[in-house]
Amino acid sequence: MNLKLVTIFIALILSLTNAFEVPDNVFINNLHRQFEISSAVARENIAISVRAKEDDVNYFYLCYKKELIPHISTMVAFTKADKEKVLKITQKDVEDGNLTYFKVDLEEPIKAGERVIVNVEATFVKILKPYPKYIEQNDDQYVLFETNVYYLSPYDVTKQKTTFKIGDTIKSYSKEPEPVKEENDDVYYGPYENIKPGTERIVSLHYKLKDRFIHFESIERTIEISHWCHTVSFKEDLVVHHDGSELKNNFNRIAFQKSQFYTETPSSVKDMIFVLPPRAEDIFFVDIIGNVSTSAFHKDNTRTLLQVLPRYPLFGGWKYTWSQGYNNPLDGNVKYNSKIKKYIFQAPILLSLKNVPIDHFKLNVVLPEGVRNVEVHLPYAFDSDERKMTYSYLDTTGRPTIVLEKDNVCDDHFQYFQISYSLPFYFSFQKPLVVALVIFTLFVISMVWTRIDLSIVKDPRADLHDLAVSYWESVAGDTSTAQKVLSKLTSVNETFIQNRNKEAYDSSVENVSEKLEESINALNRTQDLLEDIEQQQLVKNIKKLIDLIKDKKDKINDKGKRVLNARIRIERMDAETKEAAEKELLKKEEIFDQEIKDIDSNIESIVNTQIL
Repeated sequence: MNLKLVTIFIALILSLTNAFEVPDNVFINNLHRQFEISSAVARENIAISVRAKEDDVNYFYLCYKKELIPHISTMVAFTKADKEKVLKITQKDVEDGNLTYFKVDLEEPIKAGERVIVNVEATFVKILKPYPKYIEQNDDQYVLFETNVYYLSPYDVTKQKTTFKIGDTIKSYSKEPEPVKEENDDVYYGPYENIKPGTERIVSLHYKLKDRFIHFESIERTIEISHWCHTVSFKEDLVVHHDGSELKNNFNRIAFQKSQFYTETPSSVKDMIFVLPPRAEDIFFVDIIGNVSTSAFHKDNTRTLLQVLPRYPLFGGWKYTWSQGYNNPLDGNVKYNSKIKKYIFQAPILLSLKNVPIDHFKLNVVLPEGVRNVEVHLPYAFDSDERKMTYSYLDTTGRPTIVLEKDNVCDDHFQYFQISYSLPFYFSFQKPLVVALVIFTLFVISMVWTRIDLSIVKDPRADLHDLAVSYWESVAGDTSTAQKVLSKLTSVNETFIQNRNKEAYDSSVENVSEKLEESINALNRTQDLLEDIEQQQLVKNIKKLIDLIKDKKDKINDKGKRVLNARIRIERMDAETKEAAEKELLKKEEIFDQEIKDIDSNIESIVNTQIL
C-alpha cells in the first residue's frame, strides 16, 4: 500500500515538473474572433489587444486543443500597425494536458500599461462534418461546425466577441451563451466580459454549404526544365475525394441528366477549373482509362483556363483520380541574371484551386542535366526536403531533382518559389555528342564483331574438312550426271535393237559419249583438288568411281551388241528352236542386268562415304 502511494506521489511530482506555466506578464483587454466557414477551408481571424503587466514584454502565448493541431494548415501573426511584418510563431514542444502552446514574438518590447494589437490568421482543414450523413441525390449539402465560443486563451480576457461568417441558409445554431444574434446569414456571439483562462463553451452551427465540399487526398506535381527543348513541362497526378453526405439510394444517371435542365444537384461536383499560364500549350487531361474528351480549355491574353470534367459527377464519399499537364515556353519561367551569372526559375508551388484542402502534397522539380550551384528559395517550410538524381533519355550524369513534401495544404500556400542555378554552355552540346558517340560505338562494335573469332581453340583441320566436304558434294553431283548419261545410253541401245537404224545409233552413241566424258573429266579435276589437300582416301574413291562408270558403259554396250546378234539369229530359226533360243536370251539379259545393278550399288556406296 505504501509503495502504491509513493508511486502516485512520484507521478504527481513529475507531472507538475513537466507542466508548462505561461508567464503572467500580459492580459487581453479586447479580443474579436471571426470565423469564415463558408467553404471546406475554415479561416479564423483574431484581433487581440495585448496589454503588458510589466516592462519589456516581447512575447505572448496562444494555445489550441491538441486534437485541433492536425487540422491547422497555416498560422500567421502581424501587428495592426505593420501588416507586412510577419511575427515569428514558435510551437512549444511541452506536455501540458490536452493543450498545445504557440509563442508569438513581438516586433518591439512593450512597457507596463502599453498595448499592441496583434492579428492572428489561421486556416483549418477537414473540421466541417456533413450532417445529415445521408441525403437524396438532389438535396442541398448541410454541414455541422462545432467550436469553443470563447477563445481558449491562457490569459484573462476582459472583453471578447465571436462572429461566424456563413453567407447561406442557417438551419440551426446554439442560442447560448447569450447574447446571440443572427443577421444576414451570419451569427454573432457576445460581447462577453471577464473570461478566465481555459474557459470553454461548445457551440454548434448547422447550415447549408454552398461551396463544393471536397478535398485532395494527394497531389504530386512534377516540373521538368529543359533548356534543350526550350520548354518547362508541368504534370500533376491528383486524387480528389468528396467529403459530403452520402447518397441514400443508388446514383440515378437518368435523373441526374434530366435535372440539368430544370434544377441543379447542389451536393455534387461536376467540374473543376484550373488557371494556367497564358502561353500554356500541349494541355492534356487523362485518367486510368485514357483521354477524357469532356475536358476543355479557354485561352486569352492573360490566362488559360483548364476545365476538368470527370467522367461522372462526384457525390459524398466518391473519389476520382486523374493526371493533367501542359508545357510552357522556357522564357515564361526561366530568366538569366547577368549580374550573378545564373538562371532564375520561378513558378507557383500549387495549382490555383481555391478553398480545397490537400492532405498530402509532393513537388518534384527536375533540373537540366549538368546544372551547378543550385539554390532553392521557398516562401515557407516543407515537412521534408530531399535531393536526388533523375535519369531520362540520353542522360549520362543525371538530372538534379528537388523533392518537397507537405501535409495539410490549402490555397493559402499558393505562392511562388525560386530556384537559381548555373549551366555551363558546353552542356548544350552534351546530348548531340552522346548520340553521335553511341552511333559511332555501335558501328565499331559491328565491325569488330564481324571480324573476331570467338572459338576457344582453332582446329587447323577444320577448314580442310569443310573444303573436302564441299569437293565431295561436287563429286556426288558429277556422278549423278554420269548415271543419267548411262541411262540414256541404255535407251539408245534398246532403240537400235528395235529399229536397226545404224546412222541414228552412231549419232546418239557419239553424243552420249561426249557427255559422259565431260562428267569423267569433272571427276578428274575434283580428284586433283583432293590431292592438293591430301585427302588420299577420297582420291582412291574417285578412281574407283571412274572405273565403275567405264565398266557400266562397257557392260551396256556389250549387252546391246549381244542382244542384237541374238535377235538376228533367232529371226532366222524355225518355230521349234526359236522358243528355246528366246528363253536362253532372256537368261543372258538377266545376267547382264544383275551385273549392271551391282555396279550401281558400288557407285552409290562410294558416293555416300562419310568424310572423317
